[in-house]
Amino acid sequence: MTVRILLADDHKMMRQALRVLLSSDKNVAVVAEADDGREVLEKIDEAVPDVVVMDVNMPNL
Repeated sequence: MTVRILLADDHKMMRQALRVLLSSDKNVAVVAEADDGREVLEKIDEAVPDVVVMDVNMPNL
């Protein structure tokens, strides 16, 4: 089973690093990314992730 992940961080470089790290596991799929709290809520409805990896110090949280 593939775990669907949404990455949420206001720093693009952090999201990119996490994507690279997570892509090394064939059972993980990054299905969406968000850069603020409002976008997280939108992307959850669109992408329906199993897990959200989120920075707790982001705009609009």
